[in-house]
Amino acid sequence: MLRRFLLVAIAAAILSGPAAVSCGPLFDDYLNYARLGEKAAPPAGDVMLTTASPLGQTFAVSPGTGEIYRIGLYVNNSAETWATDETVTLTLYDSPAKSRKLGAFSIDGATCRVQGLRHHEQDRVLLFPLRAKLDGQSSLYFELTVTGGDGQVRFHTVPAERYTGGRARSGGKEQAFSLAFETHIKPVPDREANLRAFFDRFDLTLPQLAEVKKAVDAGDWEEAIAAMVRHFRSRSELFDASIMDPKPDPSYDRAAADRFMAQKLWCGEGDSLKVLPWRIQSYWNPEYAECGQKFEPWLYGWQIERTLWGAYSATGDEKYARAGMDFRIQWVLDNCPSPKVTGIEASHQVWNELAATSRAPGHLAYVFSRVFKYPGFSNDEQLIYFMHWYDNAEFLLGTDVGGNWLAQAATGLYEFGRTFPEFKRSPEFASWGADKLIEVSLETVRPDGTQHEAAIKYHAMVARRLKALMDDYSRGETKLDETVVPRLKRNLAGMYEWMAHTLQPDGFVVMCGDSWHEDYREELADVGRKVGRPDFVWIATKGKEGKPPAETSKSFPDGGYFIMRSDFGGDGRPFEDARQLYVHNGGWVGSHGHWDLLSVALYAYGRPLLIDPGGMWQAPEGHPDNYWQSRIHSMLVADGLDVTRDPGPTWWMAGEGADYLDGVHFGYARRGIPEVRRRIIFMRPDYFLVDDAAAAERDVQWDQNWNILAPDVRTDAAAGLIETTYGDGRGNLIIRRADTEPAAIEKRRGYVPLSEEELTDTTIASFRRTGREARFTTVLYPYQGKRPELDVQMVPVDGGANGRVRAVRVASGGQVDFAVFGDAALGEVSFRAGQHRLNGGMLAVRTRDGRRILSYSTFRARRAVFSGRELMRCANPQLILDVAFRQDGTVAITAREKDPSLVVWVGDARRILVNGEPAAARPSGGYLRVFPGEPEAVVVDDSSPGFQRMTEGTKWTPLVHPMGYGYTYTYHVIRPEWRPEGRYTAVVPQAGEYRIQAYVPGIIIGRPQAVEYGVYASPVRPASPGGAVLKVRQGEPGEGKTRIYTVDQSRIGNEWVDLGVWRVEQGTQPVLSIRNVSDENGPFLVFDAVRLIPVR
Repeated sequence: MLRRFLLVAIAAAILSGPAAVSCGPLFDDYLNYARLGEKAAPPAGDVMLTTASPLGQTFAVSPGTGEIYRIGLYVNNSAETWATDETVTLTLYDSPAKSRKLGAFSIDGATCRVQGLRHHEQDRVLLFPLRAKLDGQSSLYFELTVTGGDGQVRFHTVPAERYTGGRARSGGKEQAFSLAFETHIKPVPDREANLRAFFDRFDLTLPQLAEVKKAVDAGDWEEAIAAMVRHFRSRSELFDASIMDPKPDPSYDRAAADRFMAQKLWCGEGDSLKVLPWRIQSYWNPEYAECGQKFEPWLYGWQIERTLWGAYSATGDEKYARAGMDFRIQWVLDNCPSPKVTGIEASHQVWNELAATSRAPGHLAYVFSRVFKYPGFSNDEQLIYFMHWYDNAEFLLGTDVGGNWLAQAATGLYEFGRTFPEFKRSPEFASWGADKLIEVSLETVRPDGTQHEAAIKYHAMVARRLKALMDDYSRGETKLDETVVPRLKRNLAGMYEWMAHTLQPDGFVVMCGDSWHEDYREELADVGRKVGRPDFVWIATKGKEGKPPAETSKSFPDGGYFIMRSDFGGDGRPFEDARQLYVHNGGWVGSHGHWDLLSVALYAYGRPLLIDPGGMWQAPEGHPDNYWQSRIHSMLVADGLDVTRDPGPTWWMAGEGADYLDGVHFGYARRGIPEVRRRIIFMRPDYFLVDDAAAAERDVQWDQNWNILAPDVRTDAAAGLIETTYGDGRGNLIIRRADTEPAAIEKRRGYVPLSEEELTDTTIASFRRTGREARFTTVLYPYQGKRPELDVQMVPVDGGANGRVRAVRVASGGQVDFAVFGDAALGEVSFRAGQHRLNGGMLAVRTRDGRRILSYSTFRARRAVFSGRELMRCANPQLILDVAFRQDGTVAITAREKDPSLVVWVGDARRILVNGEPAAARPSGGYLRVFPGEPEAVVVDDSSPGFQRMTEGTKWTPLVHPMGYGYTYTYHVIRPEWRPEGRYTAVVPQAGEYRIQAYVPGIIIGRPQAVEYGVYASPVRPASPGGAVLKVRQGEPGEGKTRIYTVDQSRIGNEWVDLGVWRVEQGTQPVLSIRNVSDENGPFLVFDAVRLIPVR
C-alpha cells in the first residue's frame, strides 16, 4: 500500500503539470531537491476561514521554477478552531480567475497539528503537498476552503507591507494583508548538471571508485549510479551479515508494523494504548494532545526501518521490506538536504544534532542489513538511502550546539569522515569532529574529571568518544594538536576515574540522572592499561588483576559526587560484598540531571538496596512519578516538591575509622526554606548514620524518602523501622530512626530500568512529619545472612534537650559505637554527666563492648572526650582527624592541618603513623603531639576576607574541595585574552623576616604554565628560578610589588611554592598577588592559601 501511495503521489504530480516538463527518474528527483520559494512570515495576525468565505492568496513565482512542491500555511498553536471532522483543502490555480487547476490537497482536523519550527517554536507550518508542474508562470493563486464541523478554521496573516509578492483574497476581493505562508519549490531540472555536481562530491581518483569514474567520464549515468551502489554494498564492514537473512518467527507480533503501514502512530500500551491517525505526506512533525511528542515509532531517526524491516526480518514478508524503503524515500524527498541547504526551516525533531547523528550513518547502516539481500530495491532507491547519510553529515558540520549534543554531533561527523574516504569532504568532517571532541572535553569536563551533565550516561558518552579519539591517535590514524594531547590524556583518566568509583561492586554503574543499568568494566580495564592506572584494572576485574585504588572512599567535589565505600575486596573479602553509598550534591548543565540534591544510593552484600531511578522516559504506564522528581529519590523532600538547581557546599572526610559528609543545598530557598542540611557518618566498614535538618516559617510536610530496590518492605511506625526481607542470604537493609519524635511511614510504588526491556518495581518508603522544622536522624544498616540484633539509642545532651546537637549510640554483636552530629558554634557540649564531650562539628567513636577504643574521628573539632578520656585537643579547630587502632598495634593518624598544638590519645601504641609516615615525636602518657616541629604561621586562605579578586568576571569559582588547603580553593578558567588576578592581604602580628609560600592544590585537570606571583615585601633571601619557578623580574614602580615570579602551576600539585624569605612589617597589608599571563586555552588558574612562616 505504501509503495503504491508513493508512486501514485509522484505520478499524480507529474500528470498534473504540462507534458513538456519531466520529473525524471527517482534519483534525478532526489538531486533536484525542494527549496524555499516565497515566504510571508513571521505571522502578525489572524483570519478566520469559513465555509461561506474561502480565503485565497496570490504569490510570485521566481524565474526558473519548475514545480511547486508544497505550500505551507502558518497555523495557530493548537487545534482549538479545527475540529476532527473538519477538512481544509488547498487548491492551486494559475490565477484568481481559476481558469486552470494545478493541484490540490486536503487535510482533516485529525492530522492538522504540527510541532513548532526549530528556531521559532511559536510558529507552526502545516504543509500541503502539491507537486504541481509549472510552465513559466510568474505568479499563482491558491485558495483555502473548509467543510464539516462548524466550518471555521483560523490561519495566521502578515501585514501587506511584509509581503509584496501578492495579497490575500476573500469574497472575491483583495485584502489589506497576506496569509502567512511559504512555498517550497523545485527548479526546472538540469539533469546533466545535477548528476555531475553529485559525482563531484566523491574522490573518483580512489582505486575503489575506478568503475564509477569510468562511467562518469563516459557520461553513462545509469552505470555510474549502479557502480556506486555496488561499491557501497561491497563495504561489508558497514553491515551486519548475521541479520541479512530473514528468520521467520511464528510467534512474532506484527501489530506495530501493520499499524504503521496503515498510517497510524501510537503511544502507551495494553489498556492504555492510544492509536493515532497519521499521514505520510509531509507530515513528519505531528503533535498530539494525547501523547505530545512521545509517540511511536519515532519518525526522525531509524525507528521507521527498525519497525518495518524488523518485521521483515522476523516474518520474511516482503511487504515490510518494501514499505520501509518507501517511507524513507518519502522522508528524504520531503526533508533533504538539510535546512542549511534548502533554506526551509524545519521542526526541531526533524533536524537536530541528535537525530542527524543517528542517521549519519548511525543506526541506518545497521538496519539496512536486515534487507540487504532483498532484491526489490532499485539502484536509485539504494543510492538515495546511502546518500541520506551524507546529507546528515553536511548538516552536522559547523553546528553551534554544546555539551553532549556537540559530543554526539562531533563523534558522528568524525566517524563519518574516517569511515567514508570516498567523499572529498571527509577529511574536513573528520578534522572538525576531532576538534569539537577536544573542545567538549576541555570545556565540559570539570577539574575532578566529571562532565557537566549530572547523568552517568552522558558522562560516559563524552568519555567514550574521547577514548575512541585517543585510540585513533595512538594508532596513528588521526592527528591531534600535540600541545593539547597531555591534557586530553588527563581528562580521559579523570573521566574514567569517576566511572570507576561509581561502578557498584556487582559491576553495574550506580544510576544517577538520566541513565540505565550499564556495565563499564571492559572499557574501564582497557583505559586502565592504556593510561597506566592499575586501579582501574583492579575495579574492572573485581580484584583479579591490577592494584586496589589508593582511596577507598572518594570525592569528586567539582561535580558534587561523594562515594563512601568499605573496601575493594582482597584480604579474603569478597569483592561483591563491599558496602557503597553514593551521594550527589552538585549542579549541572543541560537537561539530563535529576532534582536529587543530597540524595543517596546504597549497595551492599551483592545487591543495590537504595537506588536512583535513572530512567530515560517519562512516567511509564502504571507508575505515578516522573523519573527526575525529588520525591522518588532518597532525600529529604518538602511538600512533595522538586528542588531547584541550587547545591551548596559539601564538606568531606575519608578516614580509616569513619567517613563523614556535611552537605547543604538551597533547592527550596525560593519556597521559604533557606537550606537543607544532610550529614552522614560512615562507621566503617558497616553502616551509615544520616542526619537531616531543615526549617521553614510555615508548616511543611517533610518526607525523608528512601527508594528501596524491593517490591515491598516491612514497616513499623511505632519502632521507626523500615526493612527489606530478602531471604536469599545476600544483602538486606534495616532503616531505623534514632530520633524519638513520632513520625508516620508512607509507602508508594516506584520503578527502575534494570534492563532495556522492562522496569523493576521498587518501594518508596518515607518517614513523614509535619511542622516548621525537620530533623531526622536515621541508621542505614545493611547486612547479609541472619538479621542482627540492633540497639539504637539517642543520647541526650547534658542539661536538657538541644535540637542542634544529636548523639547516637549503636550497639550490635559486641560492637558499641558513639556518634555526635555537633555544632562547633555552641562550644563544648557534654553527655552522660560529662563522660562524653565535644567541642566541634562531629565525633565518631568505635569500641569493642563500649570499653576498648578501635577508632575515633572528629571534624572541625577543638576537643573531644569519650568515657572520661580526652581523645584530642587543639588550639585551633582541626578540620579532619581520624585515629585508627590497628590489630598489629599500629595507630594510624590522619590529620588535615599541621597544627603544632594538636595532641591526640594513642594509648600504648607500638607504632604510630601520621599521614602515612612514622610519627616525628614519641608519645608521653598515652598522648602524642602530632606536629611538634611545625611553625606557627600567618595563613591567608582563599576563603578568608584577606583574599580579594582584583578583576571582574563570572568565571571565578570558589570550591569546597578536599584538595584545597583548609578544604577550599578558588579557580578561574583561562583563555588567551583573560588575565584574572587575586591578591592576599595578611594581618602580621609582628614585624620581621618571614618565608612566604603559596599553596597549589593538585587538581586533576591542567593548570596554566605561566602565572605571575607578585611579592609585596622587602627581599632578604628571595627565591631564585628553578623547578616550578621559571623566572623573576623586578616589580614595576608604583605597583608595590618588589619582585614578580613566573611560576608554572602545572609542575606542582599539593605543594607550597616557596618564594624565599622577606621582611614584612607589622599590621594589615598585601603580601602576594597571583595573576595569569598564560596564552593557553582551557586550564584552571588556582588560588589557595598563602602563608608567612616566621624565620627565627
